[in-house]
Amino acid sequence: MGNITRQDRINLHKNRSGISAGEGTFENLTEGVPQFRTEIDNTTGRQKTVQYIKSGLDVVKSEFKNLDDTESTIPVIAGYPAFGVYQSASADAQQIEDDAYETIVFDEELYDNGGNFSTSDYSFTAPMNGIYHFNARILWDANETSGGDDDGDWAAGDYHQISLMKNDRSATPDGTAIVAIERDTIQGTISDEYLSNRIVSDLKLDAGDYISVAVKHVTAAGHSQYTYAPTNPYMWTSLTGHLVCAI
Repeated sequence: MGNITRQDRINLHKNRSGISAGEGTFENLTEGVPQFRTEIDNTTGRQKTVQYIKSGLDVVKSEFKNLDDTESTIPVIAGYPAFGVYQSASADAQQIEDDAYETIVFDEELYDNGGNFSTSDYSFTAPMNGIYHFNARILWDANETSGGDDDGDWAAGDYHQISLMKNDRSATPDGTAIVAIERDTIQGTISDEYLSNRIVSDLKLDAGDYISVAVKHVTAAGHSQYTYAPTNPYMWTSLTGHLVCAI
């Protein structure tokens, strides 16, 4: 058997995607440039507008209702990368040691369109080259009695931070792994108060890159802090993300 050519792979992908492998299909697509086509819906027999965006050998397909259709004109995108996760009550009170990065446990899914988030290693893996949007937040527990009476107390100069980490879940990550960070420094003594961090960022990722959320705190007392799971899934210790555009 001879080597599989690039054209063979393109034709295979066309057939797999349910798009005709004949003339006027992928050969006319420009990388990252949307192309709109009119097709017939096999279920309804009506015309529909379809958008294709090429990303390497992959194509993101979006279907739009026609303007004369009584249904929504919002695009229907099967498998488009989008997820929402949070820390469940069973993972509440995740202990965060002083002066060390800890990957946050996100073990419950609200949704995971495309199936790209892992609740076992708490990270999202990019399925294609693109720009991705992330929104992460954490609530620090005010006073977790199992950790000692001083938990939840902060002195001037202490800090707590949240980071988006790329391809690194270690307690001592390489500096290049931190791709976004937000830090708050304590200006005066705080006792038994909930504190929070939040970070919002767009990141350029290659297919196979994975993103996790890590937190770190430094306290003069050197004590542990704890995460606090949300009563409402979107509140506090949670993470959402989606693909903005393929590139």
